[in-house]
This record gives sequence, structure tokens and C-alpha cells, in this order.
Amino acid sequence: MTIEEPVFTLDRRRLRRVRLLARLLDDAFKIPGTKFRVGWDGIIGLAPGIGDLLTMGVSLYLIYEAYRLGASRRTLAAMGTNVAIDTLVGAIPGIGDLFDVAWKANRKNVQLLERHLTNNLAARDNTLRQ
Repeated sequence: MTIEEPVFTLDRRRLRRVRLLARLLDDAFKIPGTKFRVGWDGIIGLAPGIGDLLTMGVSLYLIYEAYRLGASRRTLAAMGTNVAIDTLVGAIPGIGDLFDVAWKANRKNVQLLERHLTNNLAARDNTLRQ
């Protein structure tokens, strides 16, 4: 069973939007000649001060969407921690820019959300079978 099968249409669209935004923020562009990818988070984060705040805003929107999809408090807290680490370390000149490219907080958050949704669907499926 995939996540999409039992999820309602609105939630499916919401999940697709979360995945797309995370990909754009963390993995939008391949660095030629390498296996590395960089997203808008790493690029916008180059702007001192405001860059990290802008990308934090989009990351917080992803957490809001996770909340609307029914993510647990624990999952939301873990997602918030990833964004806080990304924002705080990313704000350090030089080192923070390299960290932004490597940390991929939004991709980590999508994985957390998908794990939560999958576990909830499995638990619900087991309850229905009993």
C-alpha cells in the first residue's frame, strides 16, 4: 500500500505540494560534474540575514501543511528542530552556506511526514482487520 492510495484528494494534493516545495528548496539543481544537488534554500541563504529568514518561512509553511495532514506533535517537533538547526547554523557566514547545501532540512521533514503517514495508515489498516 502506498501513501497515496487511502489519502483523500485534498490531502493528496497537499502532500504533493509539500514534496515539490521540499525538492525545490533542497534539491532543485544538480551541480555539474558532481553528484551534489542544491536547492533554493542554499542559493537564497547566500543573502546575509534575510535569505535564511525567507527560506525558514517556506519551511514553516511545510510544517503547517504537515499539521493539516495530521502529523503528530512528535513529528511536528522533529520537523521544527530540523528547520531551527537549518536556520541557526545557516545564518553563520561561510560555514552556514555550506551547511545549507548539505543539511537538507526540508527533505528530512518530508521523510518524517511520510513515515508518520505510513505508520498511521498501517495502524489504521491493522485496526480495521481485527
